[in-house]
Amino acid sequence: MRLHSLLLAAVASFVAHALEGFAKNGNVTLHYQVSGQGPPILLLHGFPDNSDTWSEQVARLESTNTVIRPTLRGYPPSDIPLITEENYNLTTIAGDAIAILDHLKIEKAIVGGHDFGGAAIQLIPLLFPERVDGLILINTPLLPHFYDVIKTDKSQQEMANYTLDFIAYKPGDPVGRDIDYLIRGVPNQQSHRDELKKYLSSTRLEGMFAYYKYNYPAPPYDVAFVDTSTFPKNEVPTLILWGLEDPAFSLKLLNGIPDHFKNTTRLVTLPGVGHWSLLEQPDRVNDEIVSWLNFLKTQGVC
Repeated sequence: MRLHSLLLAAVASFVAHALEGFAKNGNVTLHYQVSGQGPPILLLHGFPDNSDTWSEQVARLESTNTVIRPTLRGYPPSDIPLITEENYNLTTIAGDAIAILDHLKIEKAIVGGHDFGGAAIQLIPLLFPERVDGLILINTPLLPHFYDVIKTDKSQQEMANYTLDFIAYKPGDPVGRDIDYLIRGVPNQQSHRDELKKYLSSTRLEGMFAYYKYNYPAPPYDVAFVDTSTFPKNEVPTLILWGLEDPAFSLKLLNGIPDHFKNTTRLVTLPGVGHWSLLEQPDRVNDEIVSWLNFLKTQGVC
């Protein structure tokens, strides 16, 4: 017990001493934290999180890698630009990640993401193939198969009911005042949920909800949200970590992996784990990431 407490204190101390900076993508200012030395890994959080969600991964990886953790636009201290499709579509968010790599003078990186962060980074190999060595995807919409599944699958549509208030959100709506509801599924690893509640209670939320407004399908689901027939295959090595008890995403999303991920793909399923495996089982997640990175080294990828 004493050793465990010391380890948690060390993690908290490390995260507190991460270097912080700001980069620009056009006229939008983007916050990031960076730690460690070695081959770069960029980790992008999702909703309703912030970059501190990766603290356990940073503590494990910083001895061998440079770990960059952006804060998504719409999430202070990054800017909250005007709520428009252009400002919050996944292509723009992928460009934000590249802008931060440019700012840090990093030519190429492993890129990981959870939730909306994972959705956005799947566009990086398609738009900026020369900038990415591989992807780490953790319980995120697997593109483009997610759009096909939600179009016809009643169970996925029911799982998405919680998003309807987010898609329709306007400042002052009740859902934006119910912080406990927004963070109900977030594990309290290292008091992360407690700190997240303080964070969300002290900031505007319309930029966070804009990710749903412009990137998440809404009824009627039988209307195509994206033309998936023209969506290119992902051609970089990919690690997919999937909590099998995720209440947001159907396991049917995994069926699209062979059709849409062309290169070497490693799928690791985590029984008894929900949407936030990076917090629920950080040691297992970290072990899988390190094992996969070591495999890539044997292949001369990074």
